Amino acid sequence: MRFLHCSDVHVTQEYRGVSPLALGWRRAIALLELGVGGRAQQYARAADTLAQILRDTTSLGVDHVIVSGDLTAYGTPGEYRRAAEVLREHTSDPLKLTVVPGNHDLYTPGAVADDRFEHTFGSLLGSDLPEYASWGRFPFVRLLGDEAAVVGLCSARVPPFPGLSYGVVGDPQMESMRALLADRRLAGRAVLVVIHHAPLTGRGRRDRPFHRLWGAEEL
Repeated sequence: MRFLHCSDVHVTQEYRGVSPLALGWRRAIALLELGVGGRAQQYARAADTLAQILRDTTSLGVDHVIVSGDLTAYGTPGEYRRAAEVLREHTSDPLKLTVVPGNHDLYTPGAVADDRFEHTFGSLLGSDLPEYASWGRFPFVRLLGDEAAVVGLCSARVPPFPGLSYGVVGDPQMESMRALLADRRLAGRAVLVVIHHAPLTGRGRRDRPFHRLWGAEEL
């Protein structure tokens, strides 16, 4: 089975027509970084790039696509609509696509209160082992054929201030992980655990405090 993994796509939108009230103070501060820091240019074609990657999956022989968070830049309704349009042909089949939220997808209390991620990608959050869901709909488990299983965790939380992008798994999901990994229905399968915040850096070290996954050692 062949997997394709993407992360931190950061689909943006045109923000000039959005009222400051709708943007909120967190996004207003973050938009400074988007412009001054060069991220606007870096992610300008994010939606088109992701769409092209998905079109190439057939020729690449990809069986399952994983997007591990930050599909959107700031979790606005407009960004969600653009991301949903890109993934439209894949969201109807959980056997072909797994998506978990990143901190940018849950960037504001409003995005969380509106269940924006769940409403947009709810068709992908169903679980083949629903009894293990302990944090909303997480962790979810997807059994793929007889070979593999994908487990989706949620580490994203609303950042108290832009730039504080750390993640948390929390005790409920950790307890579920311990139990589900001992479940006989996963025996003999390759288990892929999908989470937005990496437990360790590429060098095997803890990430910087404001960016790391808290509880990484336990995970």
